Amino acid sequence: MVTIREHLSNIQLQKEQALGRKNYLDNRISFSLINIILQEKKAAQPSGGFWSRLGGALASFGKAMKGAAIGCFYVLPYLAVGTSIAAIALYLIKKRRRRGQSPVIADQ
Repeated sequence: MVTIREHLSNIQLQKEQALGRKNYLDNRISFSLINIILQEKKAAQPSGGFWSRLGGALASFGKAMKGAAIGCFYVLPYLAVGTSIAAIALYLIKKRRRRGQSPVIADQ
């Protein structure tokens, strides 16, 4: 009975080792697969005349302005914090200067 139990344990261990090795190899294979698709890019053809190019330029300008506006909204919080810190610093500097000055007494 003990011999059979040891033999079954040994077989179970071999099975788990083989399953672990299989899982390891499956993971290695999944990371080694690379798909590459190459396509030739068509040469850009000049589109239309003056008016269509002008329209394209205006559309491009609109996109640039939209990007600039979004950039301003990203900078706005930092600008607000920086301005607040500068205002507090100026206030404290002016307050310190006023304390250091002695009152002027006019001669009568």
